[in-house]
Amino acid sequence: MARPYSTDLRDRVVASVSGGRTCRATAALFGVSVASVVKWSQRYRATGSTAASKMGGWRPLLLKSEREWLLARIAEKPDLFQNIPLEIVRFVHNQSGGAVLIGAFQEHDIQRDQDFRLRGS
Repeated sequence: MARPYSTDLRDRVVASVSGGRTCRATAALFGVSVASVVKWSQRYRATGSTAASKMGGWRPLLLKSEREWLLARIAEKPDLFQNIPLEIVRFVHNQSGGAVLIGAFQEHDIQRDQDFRLRGS
């Protein structure tokens, strides 16, 4: 994983933008992306700090709030997830930025087949 840019660089970039230079000109001057200049400037205006956000760590499951509903559906009909098409699993996986659906099943020991068809425990 890449390291965040130094706080010194971030401070100089934000100072340049605050001094009236455009984000594009500042990005070219310091050799960073325009998106980084914009994000650092926004963070500085919102928080007063240019420090990098925390990297890594544990992210809570996005389906945590639907846990009871999901487990109730599985209890009612254990084979409910027997034949979920691979396209749907991929769509949910891609839209959630991670294996949210599969993670939710693994948390409750609901097994999945090798071809990603899910089967009840």
